[in-house]
Amino acid sequence: MASTMSPHAAPTSSSATEAGLQMCLAYEHFLNPPTVINPTFTQVRHERIHYGGRWGQQQPRQS
Repeated sequence: MASTMSPHAAPTSSSATEAGLQMCLAYEHFLNPPTVINPTFTQVRHERIHYGGRWGQQQPRQS
């Protein structure tokens, strides 16, 4: 799926916020890598990435 946004266009507030949340999650993962990956860990990780943590659950994505 190709993006219609120019690579040099300024990000919108919502995309900048989501990018910040994703970077925060990535940094947390970098600082505290998992010792064991099991189904519970993967489910929680997926939900944090998809929903953006607590902020994303309070403000769900619009389809």
